[in-house]
Amino acid sequence: MPITFALVAESSHELGHYPSNNVLKDIIVSKVLPKIQNEDHKRTLLMNDLELHYHRVGGKTFFAVVNQGYSKRISWSFIDDIETKLAAQSNPSTSNVKKLLRERIDFFNNPQNDKIANITKKIDDTKDVMIKNMDEILDRGEKLDTLMNTTDDLATGATEFRRGTQQVKTAMIKRYIVLIIVLIVIILAVAAIIALAVGLGVGLNTPATTRPPPPAPPAPTTA
Repeated sequence: MPITFALVAESSHELGHYPSNNVLKDIIVSKVLPKIQNEDHKRTLLMNDLELHYHRVGGKTFFAVVNQGYSKRISWSFIDDIETKLAAQSNPSTSNVKKLLRERIDFFNNPQNDKIANITKKIDDTKDVMIKNMDEILDRGEKLDTLMNTTDDLATGATEFRRGTQQVKTAMIKRYIVLIIVLIVIILAVAAIIALAVGLGVGLNTPATTRPPPPAPPAPTTA
């Protein structure tokens, strides 16, 4: 189990430990505890494949032995928890300390009781589901880059369509203007022809100038 051993001492005297492990107990009580300074502080010591965390505070020292690499957050949370619960007891007996250590070791060694780890796991699980769902959506249809290219093609096509429509509109206006000009020219030409024809007709119908009749020959005279 991750938290393998715990011990509480006051000054240089042990108040209780759990589980029964004479080797770790002797190392802590006879070798480590005498060398700990009296002022409040925290330390982590390495022992082969184990880590020894301890907190010296208010004349008491709280020890936790864990497997090397185990979460330091949980280790220090365990020590803080023991400190808080023992502070609420007045002169706890060795059996009470042992009972408390057993209960809290069992509690902290249960992964279900690590709220932060559970929340982190739920976040990771949710993230994995979101990524999986996105992959499934993309696999059903086009990939994201293909969708983006299709959108760009549609936008380009719409622009070209508007440009082509404007060109057709301009060409139709030009053709309409040309037709109007041709129609005006035709009307003017027809009007000119009509005017010319009318002028010629008037000239042909004008009567010629009347000349006076020649004088009558003189009457014959009688002899």
